[in-house]
Amino acid sequence: MILWSIIRELKKNRENMPRFNLNQLSPKNQKELLDEFYLAVASLETIKEVKIFFKELLSVSEVVMLARRLLVAQMLISGLTFEEISERMGMGMDTIAHVQRWIVSGEGYKTAVKRLEGQKDRKERKKISPEEKYDPFGWYSIKKKYPAHFWPEKAVKEVSEILERYAKKQKKKKSIRNYYQRVKAKR
Repeated sequence: MILWSIIRELKKNRENMPRFNLNQLSPKNQKELLDEFYLAVASLETIKEVKIFFKELLSVSEVVMLARRLLVAQMLISGLTFEEISERMGMGMDTIAHVQRWIVSGEGYKTAVKRLEGQKDRKERKKISPEEKYDPFGWYSIKKKYPAHFWPEKAVKEVSEILERYAKKQKKKKSIRNYYQRVKAKR
């Protein structure tokens, strides 16, 4: 497997260095190692799996550092200035400038922020306001009082959610498979 050949190369080139030196790997092996890592992250299916993976991989401070950068990206995309972000986050202008550069030159932050906003919107739509919840003649109260009358709607909703999750999982598996096949074909 790829990882074993990379590990052998590292052991061969190791000279009692306490830290990893990127120059110890050939560009081809660097790419293969990163592809394996990205594939491992992309194969995680639930939030719980992702949390466990990053908890075991990174320290809490490293995860918080990455999460703060994502928050900075959200703030920059929403139009806040460097000064406002620096004041709110207690973060240096250099870090904010790095995130801004990555937003302008890349797609990763934009994609992540866009998808995160979509998930937040879905959660907000599911929330019920207190006025609606406690209105005795409101739709929520009627559904709660007479659940048997609404079972077809609930069943259709649950089936559509199951089908959506299945379709997303299949799409993700297909994209991971295609990516892995492209990587193999390049070798």
